Amino acid sequence: MNTKKIKKFEEINKAAKVRRLNKIKRIMDVPNDYHQLYSFYNKNNKNDELLFIMRKVLLEQKELPDEVKRLLL
Repeated sequence: MNTKKIKKFEEINKAAKVRRLNKIKRIMDVPNDYHQLYSFYNKNNKNDELLFIMRKVLLEQKELPDEVKRLLL
């Protein structure tokens, strides 16, 4: 298990946030709302606020794998 300290989501730059969210998409099935937001982010609006909204949508899921929880904190 990787014991490297993971920076908080708020502390990382925009590119790192997008990489984390992409990694989460590969780890688990994400809700349709997330896909819609991600599509809008990529096509129209590269706004940090949307990244936090996508994070919130994921955090509202009932059962998240531990790895995903760590990436979202």
